[in-house]
Amino acid sequence: MKAIKCYNAYVSNNIRTLTYIVYPILVLLASIMITGLKENVPGVMGLLILVPATTVLINFYVDRITIGPIYSNWGKDEEVMKTSESGMGIFENVMTGDFIARTLLGLGVMAEVLLVILISGKYSGYYEKLFPSALISVLAVHAVSGLMVNVERTIESMNEAMLIMYAIEFVFVPAIIAVVIGKPAFIYITCIPYVIIDVLTIFISSRKIHSLVSDKWFRDQ
Repeated sequence: MKAIKCYNAYVSNNIRTLTYIVYPILVLLASIMITGLKENVPGVMGLLILVPATTVLINFYVDRITIGPIYSNWGKDEEVMKTSESGMGIFENVMTGDFIARTLLGLGVMAEVLLVILISGKYSGYYEKLFPSALISVLAVHAVSGLMVNVERTIESMNEAMLIMYAIEFVFVPAIIAVVIGKPAFIYITCIPYVIIDVLTIFISSRKIHSLVSDKWFRDQ
């Protein structure tokens, strides 16, 4: 896919390796250690809470050291995207690739956790709660990641960005409560705000991309 190729060309191989290969492997190993040796219901709940929160933090740091600076004043000396007439298309493809990469990372690590739990065969009595819990974890990762990168891309100070990052992490609280309670109906209801947040952040992000490539700094070659 063209968007992924543009994203891979812009984001360094080391960052992509750590984020999309090393991190999922660590999640897989942690899932096996926590759920595969013996029945560990608190451990499963912990995975369904900590893995999404960690994934959002990783998305924050990756965005901060790659694409994020383009959106703020300290990144507007970026010339890579302005070197040709196709620069606008390249930038839009990079941002599309970033969206796809974040989506696949969230789905991938939660799929690993769920697969290990299912293969272990020790939690069949919790399947009614497990699948809704996995669903809200995926939705929360995507929604909170989208919200976080959209907010953080406007902030230049790293210290300020870190404080806001921790504040945004509290958006996870309803999902955590829903997983702890474990009532499927309550979990599905709690999913609704995350879907709304996700739709809004996708819309805002697309508007920001259009505004950025239309701005004078981008077109001034």
